[in-house]
Amino acid sequence: MSGNTSTTDKKDSNTGSTSEKPASVKYYVQVGTYADKKNAQEMVDKLKKAGFDAIIKEK
Repeated sequence: MSGNTSTTDKKDSNTGSTSEKPASVKYYVQVGTYADKKNAQEMVDKLKKAGFDAIIKEK
């Protein structure tokens, strides 16, 4: 498992101690980009059906 480090293995650069991230920290993963909003909505529906939170963000 090279390259994978759990949050408990990382040292705090300010204190040098090992600490866990607070429970309120979230990490977001972009699943795709779509030219057609209908396709984006279909992916959101599929992700929600699988139990994930999903949103459409227009840019």
